[in-house]
Amino acid sequence: MENASKALIMAGGVLIGVLVLSLGVYLFTTFGGQASSMYDEIQQQQIEQFNSQFNVYLDSNKITIYDIASMAEIASEFNKTTDNAQIQILLDNTTDLASESWRANHSYEDLFKNDRDQIENIRSRRVDKIEHPTTPAMKENYENIVSSIGYLPRYECVDKSYDENTGRIRKASFRLVGTGADIGV
Repeated sequence: MENASKALIMAGGVLIGVLVLSLGVYLFTTFGGQASSMYDEIQQQQIEQFNSQFNVYLDSNKITIYDIASMAEIASEFNKTTDNAQIQILLDNTTDLASESWRANHSYEDLFKNDRDQIENIRSRRVDKIEHPTTPAMKENYENIVSSIGYLPRYECVDKSYDENTGRIRKASFRLVGTGADIGV
C-alpha cells in the first residue's frame, strides 16, 4: 500500500509538471504571436509614415519644382541607406532626381532656373508670416506675394508605384501641367 501511495504521488507530480509545462508552452505561443503582430503593426506604421512624406504630393496637380526637389532629397537619403529598394523620383519620365549619377552632375539649382525670376520677385516683396494684414500697404504686399506664387510652374504625378514586398514608395513620375494661374491656383 505504501508503494501505491508513492506511485500516486509521483504520478500526480508528473501530471502537475506536464500541466505547468503545457501552460508555459501555451503562454509562450500566445505572447509570441502577440509580439509578432505588434511588430508587424509597428512596421506598417513606419512604412505609412515614410510614404506620407511622398503621398501628400502624389494626388495633387499643384506641385512645384520645390516639392519635387524635397521628395528627391528624401528619396536620395533613403537610397543611401539601402542597396536593394531604390526610390526613383522622375521628372518628365526620364530624369531620376534621386539617383547618385544625376546628383553627381547636377544640383537642384538647375531645376529652379525657370522659376528664378518669379522667386526673386516674391523674395523681394516677402513679408514674414503675415496671416492677417492690418494696414492697407501690408494687405497689398501680401496680395502681391500670394498672386505671384500662383504663377509658378506646377507639376502633377502621372505614375506612382509601391514595392510589393515592403509597401514603400518605389517610383513617382511627374510632368509639367502649367502655371498656377493656368490651373486655377
